[in-house]
Amino acid sequence: MRERSAEGRRATDLEPDDADPTPLERRVLELLDRVGKDEVAARAMGVSVRTFRGYVADLMERLCAANRFQIGTRAKERGWL
Repeated sequence: MRERSAEGRRATDLEPDDADPTPLERRVLELLDRVGKDEVAARAMGVSVRTFRGYVADLMERLCAANRFQIGTRAKERGWL
């Protein structure tokens, strides 16, 4: 999780984090790109569906994405996929 500023907003609310993705983030991105169901992706990672969805939410925050489609678009723009 990223820290909140004094105003209660996250830094990623304003602009995306351009640092390279972690190995975990890369794996989540690959699975989002390849599979259609969270259950299948979670099983492939060996985590619960809730944990996988948490990873997705963290990526949405990091990339300032409003939805999963934007995660993919922004990840591809950065060369992460």
